Amino acid sequence: MIKQIPFQLKTPYFIEHYNGFDKMIMVKNYGRGKTIMYQACVKEFLWYLESQGFTDFSKVKALQIVAYYEYINTRPNLRRQGTLSESMIRNNLYSVRIFFDYLIDINAIENSPARLPKFQFGKQTDRNICTTNEITLLFNTCKDAREQTILAIAYGCGLRRTEIVALNIQDVLISKGVLVVRDGKNYKSRVVPISEFILEKIKPYLKAERGLYLQHNSVYTEALIINDIGARMCGHSIYKTILRIVKRTQDNELISKNITLHCLRHSIATHLLENGAGAEFVKSFLGHTEIDTVQLYAKRRKQNYKFS
Repeated sequence: MIKQIPFQLKTPYFIEHYNGFDKMIMVKNYGRGKTIMYQACVKEFLWYLESQGFTDFSKVKALQIVAYYEYINTRPNLRRQGTLSESMIRNNLYSVRIFFDYLIDINAIENSPARLPKFQFGKQTDRNICTTNEITLLFNTCKDAREQTILAIAYGCGLRRTEIVALNIQDVLISKGVLVVRDGKNYKSRVVPISEFILEKIKPYLKAERGLYLQHNSVYTEALIINDIGARMCGHSIYKTILRIVKRTQDNELISKNITLHCLRHSIATHLLENGAGAEFVKSFLGHTEIDTVQLYAKRRKQNYKFS
């Protein structure tokens, strides 16, 4: 059992709600006598928020919860060599979730940013993420409207490879500014909003270039993305198109990231959250039951922290 909680709070608002949380935990007898664990984890979380300049729980979003997850993954263990164990990381995340549930119960906040996807533990395959400047470079390097459309749908709409392949021309509703995924993963359909920026990347292909490719095929296809002979483009060809765009940038750092279609999908999810989109919106946007947070943020820039 932890005998001492080393993280001291300074914000009166945080201290008030921490004390209320402490009383709630004791009254409900969480953990069958091991209640100090929850308080220790929550106190460290509040200390972390203070270190990031937060003084109001309503300002805390999903992005901060994910950043905290990265922080506790890398910070030194205060009682022994190395970092925190996986079980202790789980305890931290669970304690934070309980704390936000408590804040909802006392009407301090309306929604919990801690209602995030299940964090995965153990060895994971990291996915590289493009910066917004790198995405701009990729768009500027496209040689034709079809390449811009593939990039726009993979990044701007966050579609999976199979979803891009399956798209038909009638699935892009320009007048409504949405794209319809009729048969996504697990047979789920969804409507994806298209930003004005992405719409402008798609329009030239729809208005002119797609028709040029159709001339090479005597059989009309409804496929949105078609190849040089006017047939539906396969997933491998779409992937190879992205690789060619990346290579054409001649940007060694970007090339070294080994960008895939799925990396673009995680890039847009990251950028949406960084710009204030809620976790539920991103979950719906991606067509996920849960957001795979580890993959989304594995490559986020790590920060240095000082410990007393």
